[in-house]
Amino acid sequence: MLRFLVLFPIFLAAGFALVLGSMLRPLVTAFTRGLVEISALSIRILGGTAAAHQVTLQNPVNGFAVEVLDGCNGNNVMVLLWAAILAYPASWRNKAKGLAAGTAILQGVNLVRIITLFYLGQHERQWFEFAHLYVWESLFVLFTLTIFWVWVRRSSAGNSSGKIFGMQRFLPLLICSALAAVPASAQVKITPSSEKVSIEINRRPFTDFYIAGPQVAKPYLWPLRAATGTYVTRMWPMEKVEEEAHIARPDHPHQRGLWFAHSLVNGFDFWNIAPLDQRPYNLPDRGKIVLAKLGAVKSGKRQGTIAATFNWVDHSGKTLLTESRTMTFYADPSLRIVDFDILLTAVERVTFGDEKDGVFGLRLRPVLQEKGGSGHITNADGLVGEKQAWGKRSNWCDYSGEINGEKVGIAILDNPGNPGHPVRWHVRGYGLFAANPFGNAAFTGNPADHRDTTLEPGRTLRFRYRLIIHPGDVKTADIAGQWAKYSAAK
Repeated sequence: MLRFLVLFPIFLAAGFALVLGSMLRPLVTAFTRGLVEISALSIRILGGTAAAHQVTLQNPVNGFAVEVLDGCNGNNVMVLLWAAILAYPASWRNKAKGLAAGTAILQGVNLVRIITLFYLGQHERQWFEFAHLYVWESLFVLFTLTIFWVWVRRSSAGNSSGKIFGMQRFLPLLICSALAAVPASAQVKITPSSEKVSIEINRRPFTDFYIAGPQVAKPYLWPLRAATGTYVTRMWPMEKVEEEAHIARPDHPHQRGLWFAHSLVNGFDFWNIAPLDQRPYNLPDRGKIVLAKLGAVKSGKRQGTIAATFNWVDHSGKTLLTESRTMTFYADPSLRIVDFDILLTAVERVTFGDEKDGVFGLRLRPVLQEKGGSGHITNADGLVGEKQAWGKRSNWCDYSGEINGEKVGIAILDNPGNPGHPVRWHVRGYGLFAANPFGNAAFTGNPADHRDTTLEPGRTLRFRYRLIIHPGDVKTADIAGQWAKYSAAK
């Protein structure tokens, strides 16, 4: 009994250190890729449609995809079983049999788990998370305990020692306690530094939040990635990539990743700004959004948050207003969801002009844009394409396309409590995708619609948006359903 109590936690800690550490990372990744390949093959044999993309299992028809991550690959329960078997006083021959048989059974169960979740996510999305986080986790623990219990009884067969059989009564409790005591690694990991904050979701890079430094005229998130790891925002001008090399004259160097700004605030332009000493970026009517304070940064198993405060300053450095921003990043096997909560507080009397260039915007990867790419623009009212959707009010808008055979899209949801809801969409065929609550006549072309927004000193405006990077298109991703859930929460 004492030997098991000493050895079990040692083997358990060593096992988790190995499978979650960097030393065996290539081997673990290769194993996970193989598991995904086998899952895809099994689904095809069963008459279904599936393709493997590294550690992602995807339906190429509707674009639905699930990521197989650490824990989802069965490594956690295998470490638990291996630690228990190795710590138990039995012959090495019996231990070898237990390890081989137990591993095979657990991975067979895991294959069934992956396939059932793959189908469940496509047909009963509302039950997916419950089955993923609770049903299958409980079943996995139960299978592990059962395998170990059966192995202990067989290994102890014929042994009359009361010590061994006495210990059997405590083994399930010990294993459950050990499993509960192992801290779950954060699925949303946020790492701050002096000039940027890095965000990882499910142990894979999602984006970086650039907040300061000589290359930051306004804060931005870049690049944004889908759950598969595919980036969906333009790389230029921060990075030159082969895919964008054929573009002779890249446009709008101020459109970097995802940003929040406006082109007319007390006569100053905060949208068309970039760290370039050339016209129009060095003109005296250009403002700058500078970091005042990086607040709380929290990682977590299901979500992580970043809080930051910025000053909107004019050309002389005088602060016109402050921006308090909180971004919440959620862990999901197939979606990348970010909630933005932005509070603008006027330092002096501030007027936001009726202009088209604003406010919550991003620039898409060229292959996703409507013009010359695979992109399709759709809003909540069924309007499609730039010609129909540009400047129109709508609860949400989606921009979807295909990248190297992978169907992927981005949706922006306008919170019902936002000023001017439903917002007008400054969405272009060349890849600009923005929600603009300040533009009116700038979109309608009717001078009678002109309306500026004025904020007195100390008064505030609050804007909230949800960003969803999803597999498939607007229908298969059920963006209408996503809006219904988001708007119901208010």
